[in-house]
Amino acid sequence: MLHRVYVDEAGDRGISEASSRYFVVSAILVRDATDAQLRSELADLRASLGRHPGHVLHFVKFSHMQRLKAVQDVAGFSIEAITNVIIDKALLGQSLPAGNMAYISRPDPMYLWALRLLLERISWFVDDNGGTGATVTFSHLKRFRAKKLHDYRRALEISDGVNVRWNVFEGYPFRIATPGEVELLQLADTTASALFTGVSL
Repeated sequence: MLHRVYVDEAGDRGISEASSRYFVVSAILVRDATDAQLRSELADLRASLGRHPGHVLHFVKFSHMQRLKAVQDVAGFSIEAITNVIIDKALLGQSLPAGNMAYISRPDPMYLWALRLLLERISWFVDDNGGTGATVTFSHLKRFRAKKLHDYRRALEISDGVNVRWNVFEGYPFRIATPGEVELLQLADTTASALFTGVSL
């Protein structure tokens, strides 16, 4: 059973006083057999929000009532699982067993560290629930080169202490796209942004 995974983020990767305290990455996991059904559910949500077919949904542009509607609907969609990683940047100055905090506080390493933790959890879920593999599509991130993602994957695959079950991703290169190109990334935007909003209150 193949899973299709869509990943987006919320919050910023800065550590200045003007930056968000939290940085969130979120993944929705969908069985290949229900991927088309989920697209239909997204189309229904789009219509119920008064958007035209093909309109790209952005959670941050919703009114409060539209956000509630979106979150309630997505909770009932044909999504197999949702998994998230939250980085509390207030903790980055502390000595933790997670690694070099000074390095992780930089924008690209922060994003990649969050993705590593997310990939571990994706691989555990797929492997523990009878999955045969998983494709992963990441939402395009401004000022982040795709080569860094692919180089990071290769580095992780040969590193000790990484708990990603790589058999889940074997044969499936990571992909980066925009929510306009791969519409189910819009649901990952909804889950990431909703969680970010919740923890930021």
